[in-house]
Amino acid sequence: MRGFRFETENGCKYLYDDETGYILPLINDDITEEYEEKYKELKRVCSFQPKEDVTIENVKRHLHDEANGFRQLILEVASGCNLRCKYCIYSEHYPAYKTYTNQFMKEETALKAIDYYLSNFQKSHKINPTRIPNIGFYGGEPLLNFDVMKAVVNYTEKKCKNILFHVTTNGLLLNEQVQDFLVENDFSVTVSLDGNKENHDRNRVTPDGQGSFEQVFGNIQKFRKRYPDYSKLGISLCYDIKSNFKDIEEFMNKEKIFVTKMSLIDTHNTTYYKQFTNKDYEQFMKQKALYEDNFKKASMEHSIDKSSFLFTYLGIDYSEFAFHSVYNEKRPSIIPNSGSCVPGEKLYVSIDGRIHMCEKINSDFFIGDVDNGLNYEKIVEIIKEYNEVFKTRCDYCNVSRFCNICFAQCCEENAFNKPVGECKEFERSIIEKMTKYVSLLEENPGLFDDVTLDYYNNLYEKVGGCFEL
Repeated sequence: MRGFRFETENGCKYLYDDETGYILPLINDDITEEYEEKYKELKRVCSFQPKEDVTIENVKRHLHDEANGFRQLILEVASGCNLRCKYCIYSEHYPAYKTYTNQFMKEETALKAIDYYLSNFQKSHKINPTRIPNIGFYGGEPLLNFDVMKAVVNYTEKKCKNILFHVTTNGLLLNEQVQDFLVENDFSVTVSLDGNKENHDRNRVTPDGQGSFEQVFGNIQKFRKRYPDYSKLGISLCYDIKSNFKDIEEFMNKEKIFVTKMSLIDTHNTTYYKQFTNKDYEQFMKQKALYEDNFKKASMEHSIDKSSFLFTYLGIDYSEFAFHSVYNEKRPSIIPNSGSCVPGEKLYVSIDGRIHMCEKINSDFFIGDVDNGLNYEKIVEIIKEYNEVFKTRCDYCNVSRFCNICFAQCCEENAFNKPVGECKEFERSIIEKMTKYVSLLEENPGLFDDVTLDYYNNLYEKVGGCFEL
């Protein structure tokens, strides 16, 4: 039986069953043990979880016939950047990725990508009419190639209406001309801002080592002043072991900034975290424990502000437990283990016109190009190699429904390698989170109804539906 037993802070005992996703109360340990084998056998007989062979036909059926493919197109319009953030995946701390270059996507390449994406999207739209074209701009810093961005938008709007455009920018080039264009075309705009000046400038620096906060936040303030009713402007915040949450919280709450995404700086295949001392980690854990206590107190008092830093930091992390069954049910049968999508669900087109699975994976695993489209033979090869790495251990995982490991986290140069140590740490963290999650529910059973509904409605308004469950 895959799963685990745990006891909440209130002394109540539960069983988490990973095969069904249920959290079951334990009234009597003896009775539970007596029926555990019978329960296991019943599930074996009654459950039906087909796993399909990885073939071109099954990949095409998943992407085309079932309308799971071509959900989003992301264009790497510029590989250069006017910042040198110390945690960037193109820095020396992430050796599996390319380094900085100073290249720009040609308009011809971008428009070919648009044509290929829209022609395939229209086929999916006939099966699922609620789908909307979703086109994003990425870098480097995408605004360095603003002319091609404008050309893409103008071209696309002639071919298709009701499009979701979005861009993630470091904010340095967010001048009035750019602001006007983004608002006129109803862009979802995400600006990278790591909190207050001290926290932001510690990592987000210019090529000559100067902090970027004053210019970035100044542009954000001008944007908000010029377009006070524009709701699609959000902030992406990264943090690490030395981030001062108290200062960040005070700044974010004071400025009434809505954080659409808050992320720990990537821990996979990196040397970035070697700079931190044991004392740094101890201080971070104390800080985290304090915020967990504050969150628990606020949840018991029904006083959590859904737009607050506290909620963004912890509430959304806990919400994965409320959604975990939904996540698992949508996993493709040709990749039954881990949290990976099927290559082709999203298209990331690099400057040279190659198509990749997403913007987070290194360039060795491209899956086609704008001239010839997706290479289904290569997609099948990649999935088979990935499944081979995962097939033995994952069948016995106690927390598989929560797994978020994907291609990007396991790729090395031209190969996949499952991070065994990280899997053990991930299971430990899930058990810890679930214990806290259920403890909170015992105090406030309706807490995560608010978490899932209120927050995601707010997020949808901010980002224009760019995030899908």
